[in-house]
Amino acid sequence: MDLPKELLSRRLKRERCARENAERLLEQKNLDLFLEAGERHEALDALRESEERYRLIVELSPDAILISTDGRIVFANEAAKKLFRENESLQLIGTSKMDLALPEQRAHIADRVKILKQADSFTHTEETTLRLDGSPLEVSARRVLMTYDGKPSIQTIMRDISGRKTLERRLAYQATHDNLTGTFNRIEFKQQLGDALSFSERHSTPVSVAFMDLDRFKQINDRFGHHAGDRILIIVTQRLRRVLRKNDVLGRYGGDEFVFVIRSDHDDLIDTHVVDRLISTVSEPINIDGHQLRVSCSLGIARYPADGTTPEDLLSRADAAMYRAKATGRNLFRFYDSEINARLTRRHQIQAELTDVLKRGDLYLAYQPQISLRNGEIAGVEALLRSEEHTSE
Repeated sequence: MDLPKELLSRRLKRERCARENAERLLEQKNLDLFLEAGERHEALDALRESEERYRLIVELSPDAILISTDGRIVFANEAAKKLFRENESLQLIGTSKMDLALPEQRAHIADRVKILKQADSFTHTEETTLRLDGSPLEVSARRVLMTYDGKPSIQTIMRDISGRKTLERRLAYQATHDNLTGTFNRIEFKQQLGDALSFSERHSTPVSVAFMDLDRFKQINDRFGHHAGDRILIIVTQRLRRVLRKNDVLGRYGGDEFVFVIRSDHDDLIDTHVVDRLISTVSEPINIDGHQLRVSCSLGIARYPADGTTPEDLLSRADAAMYRAKATGRNLFRFYDSEINARLTRRHQIQAELTDVLKRGDLYLAYQPQISLRNGEIAGVEALLRSEEHTSE
């Protein structure tokens, strides 16, 4: 049965519309695929550009950049090869991290990785590593976890800080040592003395403080010049080091004054034979520009805890004992004792009284004429410093 013409026309129209819609959908899909392919191509180009920039940055970086996988170096830039002194026989690639670590640090390599994982994938340390030739190298090292060739790896960025570390050590040395003799300076000696007293208190070991002054050193300076005086101080320091033991402490307190911390291994507070050898060794002749000079010295000794419990007290009392040795005859030593204590106490008392008098303004200057007994004429004048309190009495 033939379909009515009108019905057939509607069916053909529907089929035509469906085909047109299908063609439009196909065209849109093709367009989407084309755009997506273009975006993917742009993304790949951007990724390649990014990788190329990263490669250039790594290769041209002045810092050494290493990548290690499973404990071995798999990448090293030119700066790293130069820093670690790579050559034809010594190659960084393939080298184990253990080979670049100091022997005492090799046991802690695994701990570093653990710390890196716990530190949010980034650590920064200053450490000493080894070059390929075995020489030490001080570096600042930044480490970060990454993926390299699909494997978990560690990227390390290193910078040579040997120059800065050397300068820091030099400044630290200069801050604690005397520039001329290389002994501890006054500030550091007091610190060392404090540490010795703390150790002595914990372990009940005797310790003494000796204060030494070179006799008539100023006359040598005045006659031969300060250059000769400096040479004598250096020679005396070398002689003192020969006599003192490793656990003793030597310092220069200033000028021609030296101080020592002398420890004892037995019950005696100090071995007097050590002090005798110090004096005799220092007094040996010294040849300065063809002149045979003999420099003697005087020592004062204070003992811990009998003579004091603080560095300041012990140094003050050893100094007082040294001046007593000079007054007694020089080129000898004296222990701090009750007589010196009485003199020191009286001196401090006089200083305190003079300070009080000056603060009150009780001192005044008076002039007293000197009369000649021969003719009764004034021959001179004495200048006297008197106090109001003395006058009123």
